[in-house]
Amino acid sequence: MWRIRLSYLAKHDRRALIVDAAVELIARDGLQAATVRGVAAHMGASPGQVHHHFKSADALRAEALSAAWMKAMPDCMARIQTGTTRERVAKMRCTDGSELSRMMDRLWNDALAASRMDPMVRDVVRGAICDMCEMLAGFMYKDIAEGKLPATLDVPLLARRLASMFVGTDVMEDFQVISETEATAMLIALFDDAVARANADAGTDANTDAGADKGTDRATPI
Repeated sequence: MWRIRLSYLAKHDRRALIVDAAVELIARDGLQAATVRGVAAHMGASPGQVHHHFKSADALRAEALSAAWMKAMPDCMARIQTGTTRERVAKMRCTDGSELSRMMDRLWNDALAASRMDPMVRDVVRGAICDMCEMLAGFMYKDIAEGKLPATLDVPLLARRLASMFVGTDVMEDFQVISETEATAMLIALFDDAVARANADAGTDANTDAGADKGTDRATPI
């Protein structure tokens, strides 16, 4: 499908076709496969045609990574779109063993490794982590509105801590230091501890308010 004369296409269509080819290549061979020459060979095009749209392999690799994640995200997110925040957190570390899950795990690990050397890939990874924080915060705010979580919960802080734990346990699991089950248990423990503290704070606030009301009643002349 790639052996199409790029010169026959509009500029934005040529760029999109190059990105699609790069996505296909990194899904099959990993992030480092997205070189200008590699993508050009995969398409049956010349490196110069690819260079016309991407000045460096880093730029091509970063855009391909972002596009791959955007393409796969709906399927990957489907399993955590329902349930309470706790239930969703419990499913974050679980994979279904599908080719898509394996591909996404491989790309994520490739991206973490590449992000230390490649500023453009680092920006994509940073964006993905920020998106994770916003997603987790959205889940929690929804549960707070529905009375399933205490209003005293520090949502932004917990979202960042959960995202940090997710990234950290992902690396530890990749190095076979912990299992997927242990990683999930660590996420749940962090969440439960934060909720317990928020519930305790809510109880303290309620008792303080009640005491203040009683004190006012005693001080009011009859």
